[in-house]
Amino acid sequence: KTEVKDEKILCQRRLTSSMGRLLSQMKISYEDVSVRLLEAEYLLASGKKDRAQALLDSVKEQILAERDSRVMNYFLFQYIQVSLSEDEPQRDAFLRLLRRHLAAEPGNFYLYMMMLRLDPELAASPAAVYGDLRRQFKEGAASPFLFQEACRILVREPEFLRNMEAFESHVIYFGARRGLLSEEAALAAAGAVDRKKEFWPFGLKILTALYAQFENREILSAVCAMLIRGGCRGERYFAWYEKGVEEKLALTRLYEHYLYCLPEDYEKPLSREMLLYFSYGSELNEKGKARLYRNVLEFYRDDESIFRFYERDIEKFALSQLFDGKISRDLAVIYQNVIYPEVVDRQLAQVLPSVLKSNCIAVKDKNIRYVVVRHEELTVEDAYPLTGGTAYVPLFSSRDILMFQDEAGNRFMSTPYETSAAMEGEGLARRCFQVYPEHPSLLLNACQKVLYQEEREGEGLPDSMTEEEERILLKALAEPSLHSLYKKKIMSALIRRCVCSMMPGGQGNREKAAAFLLAADKDSMSSGERAQIMRALIAQGCYSEAYDMLCRYGSERLGTAELKKLVAKMLLDSLM
Repeated sequence: KTEVKDEKILCQRRLTSSMGRLLSQMKISYEDVSVRLLEAEYLLASGKKDRAQALLDSVKEQILAERDSRVMNYFLFQYIQVSLSEDEPQRDAFLRLLRRHLAAEPGNFYLYMMMLRLDPELAASPAAVYGDLRRQFKEGAASPFLFQEACRILVREPEFLRNMEAFESHVIYFGARRGLLSEEAALAAAGAVDRKKEFWPFGLKILTALYAQFENREILSAVCAMLIRGGCRGERYFAWYEKGVEEKLALTRLYEHYLYCLPEDYEKPLSREMLLYFSYGSELNEKGKARLYRNVLEFYRDDESIFRFYERDIEKFALSQLFDGKISRDLAVIYQNVIYPEVVDRQLAQVLPSVLKSNCIAVKDKNIRYVVVRHEELTVEDAYPLTGGTAYVPLFSSRDILMFQDEAGNRFMSTPYETSAAMEGEGLARRCFQVYPEHPSLLLNACQKVLYQEEREGEGLPDSMTEEEERILLKALAEPSLHSLYKKKIMSALIRRCVCSMMPGGQGNREKAAAFLLAADKDSMSSGERAQIMRALIAQGCYSEAYDMLCRYGSERLGTAELKKLVAKMLLDSLM
């Protein structure tokens, strides 16, 4: 009873403080008899009865003159007057007047509150008052005074909270936000919300407001249960699940949702109880498994009592995710701990490079939907959707060009973004190229290195390119999506290589080089390259083939000596 009395005093102080602030704002805007009556009520609530009476006396004549046109002003005047005089006959007469008007106008909440304040018999029947307040709410009343009065009743009678309907939910939320409820009432409210057994967003707001005031274990259990029912798996819910795990709440799927919401930068070991729970099997999705297995690898790899339950499952999960081409920060840690060069075969090497070369692209612009990658060497491009402002994009070289596309298909080059490598794996990438050299992106990277080396050493050097490098260029040349300009660049390098092999003192397979040059499309070559081929053919003794080229393309880039040698040979052959 003492607690209820103290709470009532505290509520009254809050109310009068709010009334004072609002009156100050209203008096700045306009001056009216209604405002003066409200000021008198404020003075009464503040215990300043003399000033309240003086203010009533100053507006009495105007109120009585307007009693028929401004009825609410008259009732408020009478209510304050009766409260000040404390005269029982006057009070009884005013109560009779209130009852008559309420019978004609049952939805008038303010008249009801006047009657409640003045009628001790009505105030002594909380069940009746609570029922009246519910009816007033259904008829449209939504005054803070209504919610405050309902909170006072629920503090005294928390058993009234058997169900959580619209009225109760608004009252409880109002009271929780303003500290008007007792812990017993809060527990009754939490139980009523929890009994709904389906996800209720407003119910979640009620529970979180209650927990903010009382931090009770039962209320926390209701919060976590509501989040689980709603499938709430965002990172912003992690704090609730973490509290639930710390309190050892016995809730189905609590551990699963704890994992789903685990922050990216979480760097603490999961509890042994949780790991033992998951070791017996669960229905975790891929994201949850990745979070779990990463934590096991980072903190329990040397703990045989735990790791032996997970080792095989982690390996199977890593391989299945790799073959699906999936990558995330959690998966990157798993791959680095599970995939070694020795286990990379031809099948794995077909999918692993795209994962190894993935970069995490973070874009803050909410309008961007895709990251588009354009490869310098190819005619095709790749688009990767952004999820939560992040996309994992394979970038095989610094020559890759990034563009950012919005929902309308517009593309931007200057959109700010941040990038970081998803994982380190140069050794694995080299192994992939060894067992599967046909991988398009790795092949183009190797091709670019050969071209760069060949250009740096200079043209015409007989030993500037090895047979292995020549094979790389030939494989790259067969790539169907290769850009025509890049294909021409490769062809130029191969022509130089073959010409050097066919010239006197040259190294390499001359027959193979001659066959390549003869089969090559001469129309797409420059005049200088055609001249080099004719010189090589003359040097190799392929006079007929050289002469055919000369007749088709001319001899402007050939020297006199090569022309003399070719003409002389062709004349001798014609005389024989």
